Amino acid sequence: MSPLHGTLRQFLDRWVHPDAADDPLIAARYRSFVAGQLVPGAFGLGVFPLWMSIVRELGMIEAAAFAVLAAPLLIAGFLAKTGRIDIAEIMSAFLLTGLAVALAMRTGWTSAPVLTLLLLVPIDGSLSGSKRTLLASAATAAAGLAIAATLAGSTGDGEDIKPAAFAVASLFALVTVGRVYVAQRTSDTVAGRRQALLSNAINSSHQGKPVFGYSGQQNEMIVIAHHLGTAPNDPQAKEA
Repeated sequence: MSPLHGTLRQFLDRWVHPDAADDPLIAARYRSFVAGQLVPGAFGLGVFPLWMSIVRELGMIEAAAFAVLAAPLLIAGFLAKTGRIDIAEIMSAFLLTGLAVALAMRTGWTSAPVLTLLLLVPIDGSLSGSKRTLLASAATAAAGLAIAATLAGSTGDGEDIKPAAFAVASLFALVTVGRVYVAQRTSDTVAGRRQALLSNAINSSHQGKPVFGYSGQQNEMIVIAHHLGTAPNDPQAKEA
């Protein structure tokens, strides 16, 4: 692990709720979600003064877009405080959909940035590991598409903000791709550890040795033990 990776890992670990810290899969899911919120949030806060210094105008749509870009910071804070990743994922879905609708009002609902953002909503929802969250995210994206089609172009042709719209959509797309990559890599790593633990347990069972291991699933400890007929919760097995 490189020093930079270690520093980033420690920073993101501070945002992980204590109830999820002991579970490798859920803790990784928290870290990737928080990172996915901090990146656009920091981007929004950083670009805002640059926009004002260059464009020197801030319409209603632009103000709403910057507010949406900065709002993920609040979602990350909410998750760190409550540990409710299901609610945080839905809040993120509403934000992405709201940003897509805001852009559609200037660029049209068939523009690439709008469609990209709406496509990212259910993909983000699928990373939560919850079917309910996925369905809620998909429904939010579908509703957003209908609203975007209705309000498309209602505030102008939007030619002036298309480059910014492409940049924002690309940013969120890169963040989502990163989350998918981290989720897949973490899943493979944890699966490998579980397989190694299981293989060790099978080998030890032939020798009459107990094997204890932790497997993250809602902080539940999974104990694989065999000690010549001694039950896993037998004190003798623990002492062995």
